[in-house]
Amino acid sequence: MKILLATDGSESARAAVDCLLRFPFPRNSEVTLLTVIDRNVFKNEEVSSINEEQRDELEETEKIVQLAAQDLLAEEATRLTGAGWSESRELRIGHPAEEIVSLAEQLDSDCIIVGSHGTSGIRRFLLGSVSDYVLQYAPCSVLIVKKDDIQRAETGKPLRLLLSYDDSPSAIKAVEFCASLPMHLT
Repeated sequence: MKILLATDGSESARAAVDCLLRFPFPRNSEVTLLTVIDRNVFKNEEVSSINEEQRDELEETEKIVQLAAQDLLAEEATRLTGAGWSESRELRIGHPAEEIVSLAEQLDSDCIIVGSHGTSGIRRFLLGSVSDYVLQYAPCSVLIVKKDDIQRAETGKPLRLLLSYDDSPSAIKAVEFCASLPMHLT
């Protein structure tokens, strides 16, 4: 099984890694860790109007952000390898949701795991939701880990799984996938 785990270093992204470590995926699964630097942070119309000193400072900041992203991937990779998982890493620059979907397509992923920041209302409308976009456009199954799952994991409560079914080919495939997992149903 090919798993793409997207992380931004947030609490919910760490919960997604925790979920991967607890979820009964086959142990021979391939895990790719992905973090995306939002291209809008450094590339906009105002950049063309800055002077050379400011441009140098911006380039230095970009390097610092890239190093921090690489450190994040290394930290999460250590958590995975420490639990016996093999992994590969990918750092991209672009729109986070689009990059997640694009890499999932390139890797022919079976499952994408992302954390949900739990934004709602006007904030969600204005900022959008990476997990919503991924869920809508992903070429494979998507596992969205909510912040509440952090507390569940800390207390040792079992994972909860909600599966919608409508007799479509995708729903049938989802049921078959869940049935293949070594889980005890309660």
